[in-house]
Amino acid sequence: MKISGISAWVACMYMLANFPAIANAALPEVCFKSKIDHEVYLKYGDEYPPYPISDERNPMSDEEYELAESYFHHGPAKRKSISISVKQTQAGPGQMIHANASGSSTPSGSKTFSWTSNSGSSTYSSSAEYSTNPGVSKGAYSNVTLNVGDPVCGITESTRVQMVNQY
Repeated sequence: MKISGISAWVACMYMLANFPAIANAALPEVCFKSKIDHEVYLKYGDEYPPYPISDERNPMSDEEYELAESYFHHGPAKRKSISISVKQTQAGPGQMIHANASGSSTPSGSKTFSWTSNSGSSTYSSSAEYSTNPGVSKGAYSNVTLNVGDPVCGITESTRVQMVNQY
């Protein structure tokens, strides 16, 4: 009983010590601006890479030292961002205004959408398209917030979209 308890404790400590590396491994290279950004992220997460120190306690080969020094000079991993693109159309006076955000791009290509009221209290749509009729007079408008997410890379960007009656 004591041996299995110790084994479980050692396994738990190992998992806790390696949790950042395990969690970071889930993000693919496509989420980062370059291969080196991905390598830095896998090794250091979102932290700034430390300056390498090679001494008796932590001996490094010349190659290991140069790599660690290049990571230090590179800085923290840089991720790609989401680009939001919204096109609005209105067929004529009194017609619905249609917004389409399908032209938005994400690092992995996988996209999620959420259109919400300006107060954030209600979700209107979870598709790339949204329609509204803000009023019959020219210039009448409705503000909505569009959130575009990349579930693979775990990032989200938001923008306010003003849906204006053109007629």
